[in-house]
Amino acid sequence: MPRRKKQKITLFSPATFLLLVITQVVFILYMVGQLFLFIPYNVSDEYVESDAAKKFEHYDFKLVEIGSERYKLYIANDETKRTQGLSGVTSMNNFEGMAFVMDQAAQHGFWMKDMYMPLDFVYVENDVVVDIIEDVTPETFPETIIPSQPASVVIELTSDQIEKNGLQIGDALEL
Repeated sequence: MPRRKKQKITLFSPATFLLLVITQVVFILYMVGQLFLFIPYNVSDEYVESDAAKKFEHYDFKLVEIGSERYKLYIANDETKRTQGLSGVTSMNNFEGMAFVMDQAAQHGFWMKDMYMPLDFVYVENDVVVDIIEDVTPETFPETIIPSQPASVVIELTSDQIEKNGLQIGDALEL
């Protein structure tokens, strides 16, 4: 009786096997990604919701890269919000601030009435930093802080943020 050749049995073609492996890798990466969804935005155990976050929860905000850091800026874009500003705010986290969007570029003056913390001021015109005034303390009230250049946007950050993130006059700042 003639001898039969052994047949090689394959369950999958090479293309099907490769597709199966890729599908499994994607599934594993997806599951690992799901684990990271449980890590909070601010990993620091010291995070506490600031007074600013509570008072301005109804304000529009924008996440903006300033120097080497990303900030949540509450937008003061009408007369009422610009007049109120950060007055009366008792605490603000380092990654928070306020952007005063003016109707036109000018040397807008600010004062520290009813302020409880020192601030850094960043003056912006056409997405370029035109002036910076650092570490303005509440004790300067009633003095008016006036920039050297006209600006249509003024950003207030907690004091020392400019020094920490290396922002300089002439830097681009996309709002």
